[in-house]
Amino acid sequence: MSRFIDLYVEQAVIGGIMLAAGRADGADMATDAIEGLTEDHFTATPHKVALRSYKRLNESGSKIDLLTLTSDLEQLGVLESAGGFAYLAECSKNTPSFATLQPTAKSFVKCTLVAV
Repeated sequence: MSRFIDLYVEQAVIGGIMLAAGRADGADMATDAIEGLTEDHFTATPHKVALRSYKRLNESGSKIDLLTLTSDLEQLGVLESAGGFAYLAECSKNTPSFATLQPTAKSFVKCTLVAV
């Protein structure tokens, strides 16, 4: 059985983390999402690379936003593997609200578990 792939949902999770982490009332949501996800939940390489950076930034207590994410990826030499600045900005821009992060991330994880 092949895995269900929905890049829009993956993008919404990646963008939602950025949006939530940048707000005082969303930081806990972002942390919960980061801790509840693994690279195996994602199918697209840019999303796996972004999650790896999110986890690293979160563990070090760094602020997570588009600039710190892209800076971290650039320092590691993997910014292009994550789709580049424009792609990551697009993920953030296309996410309607940080408030949808928790239900979206939970549904996303359930779908990946069912489809495996």
